[in-house]
Amino acid sequence: VVKHGVNGFQCTTIEEMSEFVKSIHKIDRKAVRKDAEERFSSDVIIENYLTLYHKLINNKRING
Repeated sequence: VVKHGVNGFQCTTIEEMSEFVKSIHKIDRKAVRKDAEERFSSDVIIENYLTLYHKLINNKRING
């Protein structure tokens, strides 16, 4: 979900977290919003669910 340097920072230690917090100003808030809308808007989620349901229905028909 996190795109390192785009909408946040991925880190594995507290030390890394402490360093990345100092760089939070480098994250473009408009880019974060755009990314979230492109991946998680209701339209996108609905389309993803419909695609999944269609795959499941088609698989059921094939495998009986």
